Amino acid sequence: KIFTKQLCEKYKIPTAKFGVFENKNDSKNFLKNSKFPIVIKADGLAAGKGVYISKNFSEAKEAVDEIFDGKFGEAKKILIEEFLNGEEMSFFIISDGKNFKLFKTAQDHKRVFEGDEGKNTGGMGAYSPSGLINETLERKIIEKIILPTLIAIKEMGEKYKGFLYAGLMISDNEPFLIEYNV
Repeated sequence: KIFTKQLCEKYKIPTAKFGVFENKNDSKNFLKNSKFPIVIKADGLAAGKGVYISKNFSEAKEAVDEIFDGKFGEAKKILIEEFLNGEEMSFFIISDGKNFKLFKTAQDHKRVFEGDEGKNTGGMGAYSPSGLINETLERKIIEKIILPTLIAIKEMGEKYKGFLYAGLMISDNEPFLIEYNV
């Protein structure tokens, strides 16, 4: 997660503002002056459940403690980012390392209770295509997120072939990258 955020920063890919922290104290000091809700993420694989949307300092403190106490494995760093208001959408491409083709969109049901009030489940079903997608949004996603990412991969000296799944937040028909899956 942190790698992706740093890639976004370097290549000017739209994403939530963020901070990376290496211990509980620095994390909690940052949270004392933060605007809520706020998003706190374990850095690494967490079976789709290492993301907390904290409504206040107390919830955020608990999230930091759980992550650094090893709920999702050893945590050397965590990611704290601004809460983006909108709807999540997945955007898929397939690449041969030089070119790419669109593989369309999907949305899934992430939260456990009606009205997206509960904790993340890691996915409880999905539908495709997303009702959010339109020609303008698709063009923005390609120009602002997909193409800069493919340039970044090339500039890092990597050759990527396969599916690239951009997890996005769509706010007022503007895409923000949340994460990548491959």
